Amino acid sequence: MQRVPKGIKMEAFRADELQMDTYQLKLKLRQLRAVDFAPLKNEKALFPLCLAMAPLIGSPDPELRDDLVLEAFYVIINNDLLTKAELRNLLDIIIDDHHLVCGLGESDTDTVFARTFSLLILSLLIEADCRLDFMGANTVLALRDLLIRQISQEQDLRGYVEGRGWAHSVAHSADAVHSLIAHRLISGNQGHLQNLLHVLLQKICTHKIAYLYNEDERTVIPVISAVENGLSEEQVTAELAMMVDAVRAAKNQLTLAEHWTLRTNVKNFLSSLYAHLRAHPYAHLQESTLTQLRNLTKRDTKMISYFA
Repeated sequence: MQRVPKGIKMEAFRADELQMDTYQLKLKLRQLRAVDFAPLKNEKALFPLCLAMAPLIGSPDPELRDDLVLEAFYVIINNDLLTKAELRNLLDIIIDDHHLVCGLGESDTDTVFARTFSLLILSLLIEADCRLDFMGANTVLALRDLLIRQISQEQDLRGYVEGRGWAHSVAHSADAVHSLIAHRLISGNQGHLQNLLHVLLQKICTHKIAYLYNEDERTVIPVISAVENGLSEEQVTAELAMMVDAVRAAKNQLTLAEHWTLRTNVKNFLSSLYAHLRAHPYAHLQESTLTQLRNLTKRDTKMISYFA
């Protein structure tokens, strides 16, 4: 058993957390992380710590944002260490103008970190609601609409930012969609599932950036989850066909480099989807994915031969 380092007071997670400056909080979180945040699991009042961490969810400091704050929230939420009222209050913070929609529409600014890391915490809260039922139907449906808006209006598609760490807006959006798809109020509803999947797949169809950081793999996960939760294979096939049609339609509107970027993003996604479908019992969707991949890459005989 790991020993708690000196300086971590098990009883100290109270209102004094709100008085910490960023440096002090970072040091404390480092100490906690050194023992896998184990002291948090024995605490009874962690919401003050959550309030202290909330302004740092989108910090441009990658260690503070990703390794410390996000991991602490993961332990707290995933282990059901907050009351239902506290979870509702945390949700209100996550979706406010300083977090999920902070700077929405901007590109190449640090506000992206607030949005994308709020998406990850939102995913945790949605999964917590599946266990604890603290949101209510109206809130879940409002989150569906908010998530669709957030994804559709997101303009900063960067994956990794040198000196800042992961932004990963598409990957984190996929994670949030995956969590919501499995929610009891969304699962089984063809309309909800298709709307969520459509807005997510539209982010793959971009010529503005080449996805280099596993965005295709992360997006495949909610696609398969949507089918597992009731979306028909035919509806997914229709979405894939629209993606390929979008590549064709854009050919005369983009530069060669832009069109090639768009084509490659869609091709990589279809390739990843096909590879993952081999482990699932969706023969029709697997064949349809291969057909769309062939339609997109007719001149790439080597790649077609590989997948045949």
